[in-house]
Amino acid sequence: MDGNFIFRSIGKADLVFFVLLLCSIPVFCGMKNDALNVMIYAHFICYGCNNAFLIYLYRKLSMLGEIRSFIIPRIGAHKAENHILVNNVAAVLTYQLILNLFLFLFYDVIVGEWLAYVPAFLVLNTFMCFIESTIVSFAFFRKRGIALIMIAICVNMAFHYLAVPALFPA
Repeated sequence: MDGNFIFRSIGKADLVFFVLLLCSIPVFCGMKNDALNVMIYAHFICYGCNNAFLIYLYRKLSMLGEIRSFIIPRIGAHKAENHILVNNVAAVLTYQLILNLFLFLFYDVIVGEWLAYVPAFLVLNTFMCFIESTIVSFAFFRKRGIALIMIAICVNMAFHYLAVPALFPA
């Protein structure tokens, strides 16, 4: 198991799915919004994109779960966990980079007092994505399955509906 498992396991269907998901952002978030409103206040990215990414990570880790009994004796449990966590960090960074580049390329960025919210939100959202992907990783490490993916999705929803309105008032 090398450090690129999640990236090498991206199939054509996964790639098409994520491209369609990105292309559906303007449909569900509207064309008249700016990047800040779409990132922070639109619900589709939270419901659609972030949760789809968490489920994608879970699916890929489930593939590893099928060969878990072969991996751990070979490289050790600690090294396997480190590989998976490094993979998840790389996957989160790649996902956030592609999502945010798409948003900034497609939507206008309004310059003004709201501009300070953008970097703060990007850092906070990426950090939350790390936390959520770590929870998904625990599903693999602890063999808890769907319960932990549901916790990660609930954390995503709580962040979007509780923390974001408190930190970034409209």
